[in-house]
Amino acid sequence: MKQEIKTFLEMAKSATAWRQNKEIKELLTIDGIDYAKALDYLLLVKLKLPSFNEKFYNDKNKKVFSLFFPKPKPNPSEILIFLDSDLRIAQYLPILNELAKRKISCTLATSVLTIWKTMKSRGFKCIFIKEKKENVNEITNKVKEILKDKKYFYKETDLNPIIINSLEWIPSLLGYQTEIKRILKEAKPKSILIECDSTPQGAIVMALAEKLGVKSFVLQHGVSSAEPPTGFFPILAGKLFVWEKDLMEMAKELKTESKTISVGNPLFQIDVSETSKIKKRLGISDTDKVVLVTLSQYLGKNNKLYEEKLIELFNSLSKLEKTKIIMKFHPLDNLSYYSKFKEKFPDIIYTRTPSLKTLFDKRMHTSNMIDLIKISNVMIGHASTSLLESWAMSKPAIEYDIFKDGIGRITDLEGKNTEEVINIVKKCLLMNQIQITKLKSAVTKRYLFESEDAAKEIVDLLIE
Repeated sequence: MKQEIKTFLEMAKSATAWRQNKEIKELLTIDGIDYAKALDYLLLVKLKLPSFNEKFYNDKNKKVFSLFFPKPKPNPSEILIFLDSDLRIAQYLPILNELAKRKISCTLATSVLTIWKTMKSRGFKCIFIKEKKENVNEITNKVKEILKDKKYFYKETDLNPIIINSLEWIPSLLGYQTEIKRILKEAKPKSILIECDSTPQGAIVMALAEKLGVKSFVLQHGVSSAEPPTGFFPILAGKLFVWEKDLMEMAKELKTESKTISVGNPLFQIDVSETSKIKKRLGISDTDKVVLVTLSQYLGKNNKLYEEKLIELFNSLSKLEKTKIIMKFHPLDNLSYYSKFKEKFPDIIYTRTPSLKTLFDKRMHTSNMIDLIKISNVMIGHASTSLLESWAMSKPAIEYDIFKDGIGRITDLEGKNTEEVINIVKKCLLMNQIQITKLKSAVTKRYLFESEDAAKEIVDLLIE
């Protein structure tokens, strides 16, 4: 753990050195907000995952939808929640239900169309944040001129191209802060709960909350595994709600315990009536067993190995009787693999996360991860939050580290090769609920704080 923290601190020091430059700081501090600071996450993730695709998070298709929505006008609310990931809905529903029980007014805000539609259909007040851009070419061009004479490195990696690339975010962030500022002033919340405070948008929300004197909280949005904890520290929100044990240990190492609260993972109850509808939509019979594969290409550098291992795995899984395979691509995966896999394995169901981009791409199903976990019997993945989400919903999850990158084993079921993985899958498909519950208990005891009182405790702190 100490080595991971040391690596993180080294990366953070290198990745933030450029914005300490006095001229750059003055140029990119606009209306009292340091926009260079909001870009820290992009640089850290780029150093940790060289294949990270920043442009995915700067989706130009968002502007298309500004035509569909009137200017959102939130009602005054005690709590304002920013939610931009479909998987996190599973964590937030217990909190939203607890707020509703106590008759505490709450407004949701999202820039993801599918979340807006999902939460509106469930009866929640939800506003859609439209993309808006400000022209700041003069400022960013001056920063680029300064960077011509100044070189920044992390070990042997030249940071200047990454910094210049990340400057493309500034126009969107300025437009975003205009919208968020207006929403905060109209909603007048006592507290803000955000899914991730370290992304560029999250950092802007936190800066505005601090400026306006609004209490801010962030609910842990993913797993830290055994890698540098990019995305969790430093904590920009007032408090971080934690449900993973490793993260509490990291908080001790980084001396941020005072801002870190262990509340547990809010329990999410599966609505069985919905599973038949989801299966029908994907063409799966109610009697079929379902294996959900979430192995991501973007986590590794060896694309050839990824392709070989997936083909090997799909060959073996396809031999299982009365079993449907779902391949869920990560939003950052290179989808050129879809065509290759589809040609070899036409019976596999290929899905990806709903987004503004995928609404125009009809080649694949678009499914929320939470829906896929609901209908699955077992999941195969690596270093993914969804593995723990699967266990939290009493669905066995198998860790398969195809890249041998040692990022971190976050489940007690681990296959070192395809043969081992298939043997575990077969055992899981034969398990009864008692056996699954026993296994779940061991996993959650080791990795996951799971608590029936988590939602209550979070709401208590939000309204304190």
